[in-house]
Amino acid sequence: MPGYGTAAAITLGLATIVMTFAAEFFSHVISAAFGFAAFLVLMKERDAHRVLGWSRRRACFAGLAVTFEFQTGLVGVVLFAYALARRTDWPRRAAAYGAGAATGALPMLAFNLWAFGNPLKLAYG
Repeated sequence: MPGYGTAAAITLGLATIVMTFAAEFFSHVISAAFGFAAFLVLMKERDAHRVLGWSRRRACFAGLAVTFEFQTGLVGVVLFAYALARRTDWPRRAAAYGAGAATGALPMLAFNLWAFGNPLKLAYG
């Protein structure tokens, strides 16, 4: 609802642990936000007629979540399975999701290439 953004942000900061961890664990918060955004777009996609555009957006959010926290890749896998649970046009949906996830993960892959010389090498290795 327009006009309630400031109140929502203050409530989020004061009523949850987001304010406490904001300085030290910023990546957890933004990664969770991208994960929830991917789920929200998945729910909106069920009401829309533009299936592939919504699938790309959802997967892009899931890929961005992985850019900030690698562990949220599990969220992307679960959302992928949930998106394919619809029986209509699943090969195109899978291709659109894969393209969107790759697009969202591009910042992580670019950083890994720059830092480690290989886009698939992770800092955890």
